[in-house]
Amino acid sequence: DITYRIPYITESVFLPLYYTHKIFPMKIRCEPNSCHHLVSTWSIILSLLLVVVSAHGKHGTTHASSPHEEELSKEWLISYLSRAATISGFLSPLHGPDPVSQNTSDTIRMMKRTGVRYAGRTVFLWGRESILPNMLPHVKKNVDATHDVLPDVILEGAIFEIVTKHGVESLPIPPHVFLAFDLPPITRNFNYTAMLFPNDTTFLNKWGPNTTVPDLTQLESRLWFFYLGSLYILNGIEALHCGQILLMSRDDVGMIETEDLFGRLRVFANRNARRGFVLLNAHVYNGPHAYWNNTDRLLFDFHAFPSRPRPHPFSFNNNTTSNPAKMKNNCTLEIGFEDSIYQKSAGGIHPVGKWRTASLPYLVELDNYGCTNHPGTQHPDDLFHPFGWDEISWYAHQPNRYRDDWLVYAVSWLDENDRGVGNFEMPMMRRVCDSTGFSEDRVKGASFYYASDQVEEGFGQEDVIARIWRSRMEEENSVDVHVHAIADN
Repeated sequence: DITYRIPYITESVFLPLYYTHKIFPMKIRCEPNSCHHLVSTWSIILSLLLVVVSAHGKHGTTHASSPHEEELSKEWLISYLSRAATISGFLSPLHGPDPVSQNTSDTIRMMKRTGVRYAGRTVFLWGRESILPNMLPHVKKNVDATHDVLPDVILEGAIFEIVTKHGVESLPIPPHVFLAFDLPPITRNFNYTAMLFPNDTTFLNKWGPNTTVPDLTQLESRLWFFYLGSLYILNGIEALHCGQILLMSRDDVGMIETEDLFGRLRVFANRNARRGFVLLNAHVYNGPHAYWNNTDRLLFDFHAFPSRPRPHPFSFNNNTTSNPAKMKNNCTLEIGFEDSIYQKSAGGIHPVGKWRTASLPYLVELDNYGCTNHPGTQHPDDLFHPFGWDEISWYAHQPNRYRDDWLVYAVSWLDENDRGVGNFEMPMMRRVCDSTGFSEDRVKGASFYYASDQVEEGFGQEDVIARIWRSRMEEENSVDVHVHAIADN
């Protein structure tokens, strides 16, 4: 006999077998050949009940603030983006694709001390999709632990531009995914071949055998994207980074299919998310991929992009770092450098709040995308890799005082050059591509950058991040008081 655990009612919400995190088990014993149909029937029935219940718009009770559609203002959005930090993979340190700190309690402590309101890339996959069922219970546990301390923080998951044949075909499609696309639920796994760009091998085997960029004009790819996004939402994630959407939506003229996918995710979030919303962003900031059907209606809640630090290999070395421009491996931010986003974020009508903006708010990050074969040395024809590193690895390899000063510089530069629009996403945790040559012995051999001041593996930027945000908050409060005083007079 085979024993199956069947999902049951949990906190007035019917969650399917595939993603429930708190199960009251009902054990059903049956013959091996008959169990398959019984479990499939139960899953479909319970998924239908989930849809019926969620149609009433019920959300979990929370003390956190929750913006309704008409309340998702530009000011509300910036209040989160202005306190954003990349904390890559911290919700799944044992199961995620990247090496990160396993000290989640210290990460939560650091988030509280500094005042993080938006935490980027906290959970994601890069291939290896088959680990998802084992990963999600740990994600949920860490989400709950974070929200116990920081009920207002928005945790972001990421859905990147990669699928693998072995990974996706190991996963069954839950009934709620079919139902979201008005399709009858059937019992089958995802089909990798159905996600490929038809008659085009450009992305085939892009990251090795049987890997590709999924084509979002293909229904199977949209089912996969919705599946992953909905599971993140059900586990407490309130924002989704959609990676290089320009690749996945390359053939989606007018972004018709992509917008339809996003609409279905927003409906699902309204009915099932922790506070009834999901924020969407991607590495895009203008052009046809930023809009729906060549109108002025924006697709994303905000834009996101690498910060594109410009290397200055001929800057002279100086032992003092009060002026970052005097460092040997110095980088600066610059309007118009490479494909940088500065002063180029598209404007239009916000997809949810419906407010019009001349330039949509955005985040810039210290991105990771791999090193060259000459880390530490600038190649004149490759400014995309500052001194041979990716962005976060360049930053991590600089002296401690320079790292502090550069964060102050970056925030100030954005204030001066794209104020009220550009927001610098503080680096708190992210994989690095070069584990040698760090300036401090205590982080020698580190495979990831971690900003903590309190642990041995920390690089020590926690305090400066807290001071920057505290200073900005005091400045904003001072301006508010001054404006109110003028109004009173």
